[in-house]
Amino acid sequence: MADRSQKIQMAMQRVPDRDLRERVTEDVTIILAFPPAENSLLLTWLRNAVVCQDAVNCLGAFLRDEPLPARDPAVESARVSFAQYNATFGMT
Repeated sequence: MADRSQKIQMAMQRVPDRDLRERVTEDVTIILAFPPAENSLLLTWLRNAVVCQDAVNCLGAFLRDEPLPARDPAVESARVSFAQYNATFGMT
């Protein structure tokens, strides 16, 4: 997983828009580093699908020279949960 994340992060360095780089990198980190939901693989799949769609929507907006879209509430919830997970387990 770290290899995929590193490849994406390296590719994102070529993107000139800092906000886009940060948003897509954060989405990728949530997908690859957030452990599965405790009681449901379906919930994990759905969370990852929504977060992935956020990254795709951001890349599309960038290509169309539009502002980054607002985060879906489900993506924001995943961001908050991931931050809490990192704080609990001492991760960055």
